[in-house]
Amino acid sequence: MGDGHYATDLTNKPDIEWVYGQFMHRWSYLKEDPNTTLSKIESLNAEKQEVLDLALAYYKLGEYTNPLRIESFFSSITVLVRNMLGKKKDGKVKTSQLKNKIRDILNLPY
Repeated sequence: MGDGHYATDLTNKPDIEWVYGQFMHRWSYLKEDPNTTLSKIESLNAEKQEVLDLALAYYKLGEYTNPLRIESFFSSITVLVRNMLGKKKDGKVKTSQLKNKIRDILNLPY
């Protein structure tokens, strides 16, 4: 996420326009130190790391230009839910299972 602005100094140099901007490198809703998050990711066992890598690969496919981005995001969530349900990598996840697990995680009422 970035923000850029054009400006003109009308008092000192009105014939020169300049650009200034800012760029946000990281955004966190959890306010957690990124090193803590990275440390947690590095401490995952190989099986969990494989699950996370697959989920992040699907998430990456959800770029704005991808017309199937919503399916990519759901695939990312499904990978995580499948693992939480103890299913194999290619195991099927029913829509009701997906919905219920997401509700459990978010602590939503049924």
